[in-house]
Amino acid sequence: MKMRYGRRSKNRLPMVTDTHFQVCYSFLNAPRLIYDNAERIKKFEQTAPTNLIFKKPEIQPPGQKALEYLHQLERFRYEKARSLDALYSEAARLGVKFDSRSDVQDSVPQDNSEKQSTSGKRFWAVVVGINSYPHLKPQAQLSGCVNDTQLIVGYLTHDLDVPKDHILLLTSESSPDKHPTRDHILNALYEHLRDNPLVQYNDNLLFHFSGHGASYERELGSLRTEALCPCDHSAREQHSADFVPDISDRELNIIFSEIRRKKGPNLTVILDCCYSGGATRAAFSDGTSSHSGKTSDIGAIRGIAPFLVYNSAEKEEDIVAAIVNGKPNPRETRAVKHMFLRAHNDPRRMSESQSPLAADWKPDMSSHVLLAACKPAETAKELNSRCVGVFTSALFSALTSPRGRDPAMTYSTLFREVIQHPHRQTPVVVGERKKSRLWFKEGKIPDPSYNIRGLSTI
Repeated sequence: MKMRYGRRSKNRLPMVTDTHFQVCYSFLNAPRLIYDNAERIKKFEQTAPTNLIFKKPEIQPPGQKALEYLHQLERFRYEKARSLDALYSEAARLGVKFDSRSDVQDSVPQDNSEKQSTSGKRFWAVVVGINSYPHLKPQAQLSGCVNDTQLIVGYLTHDLDVPKDHILLLTSESSPDKHPTRDHILNALYEHLRDNPLVQYNDNLLFHFSGHGASYERELGSLRTEALCPCDHSAREQHSADFVPDISDRELNIIFSEIRRKKGPNLTVILDCCYSGGATRAAFSDGTSSHSGKTSDIGAIRGIAPFLVYNSAEKEEDIVAAIVNGKPNPRETRAVKHMFLRAHNDPRRMSESQSPLAADWKPDMSSHVLLAACKPAETAKELNSRCVGVFTSALFSALTSPRGRDPAMTYSTLFREVIQHPHRQTPVVVGERKKSRLWFKEGKIPDPSYNIRGLSTI
């Protein structure tokens, strides 16, 4: 018996004899037999076609097969979600309803009132975007933060019907009175949200920040202090204690807690900056992806080194010795104390609020739901092609997708199942009410406009 082996190219391999076939068969089915017969292998290699490739069977480590199955399941889940979103969009456009009792049936076309049930007239927002930091080096400047604010404002006005006068926008491209300085950001939180007489109790409130974040070492063995960097970050000389401090996580948490007391707990906080998972883009870009050495779409990282407070009496060698011995940088811990002091001495802080200087200070996580761009130890990045933040772009896509518009969608489900997690950046949702429906909707969940047979859209 003679057999021919074909290959992908148009040419065919030379004739393979029975001996060759038997050796191949033995090699695939009984490797030990081949290994013991060295002379036969040597003779076969001399007579076999030169372009016939033999491959030893690979021995997979324990659990490798299960891991492959998990990867396949994840790919299937991703493709399934994309297909369903496309199907939902087309169904909504055509006014077609999928029902569990029939494959496809006509229904009354949906009008444009299919937006979120949240009343836009009871929605208030402070939106901040900082591209330009005048007191930082050119390589520390950002390019996508103002575009982030346009996405957020567009979503609020178009999808949620929020009146424009309910949105206070602070960007580095605005007029000087709307620049996102430390004072202007804090004034916006106090005057537009906490102390605004037009804001009713349990109204929907939103605070969005796109810009640089910083992480400070406080004390040996303690948690780090995360902070938002306003556009006047490091506005004073580094060798002077008179500088504009960042906005610490404790100061933000105190303000959010006071907003809860006066206006209710329906506050959503969105932070697209580095270290945001612990708060409540680095100042360089090498143009390469963390996955490969090829040019990628990842641009600037939204994070900078902590601002240091110098003391003219201290010696440089003492600072170096402290750091080498594993102790916190005194200039860094001094900056943290200065941030806490500014928050403590703010005359607008309620007397019943805890002081940021308290040794037993604890955050109030019932006051808001935090949507953060990344975990505390990760960095938040920008997309070069679109000049937007990776997180804000992913969040906007998730919120405006058919699944994101589901009246039953919760914050935690949105982050667990809908929003994409690209570029080694893990968005997180934090807060005691993270299982609440988006924008804290209450009442009976309306019937979905379309169902897929055998699947739940809730």
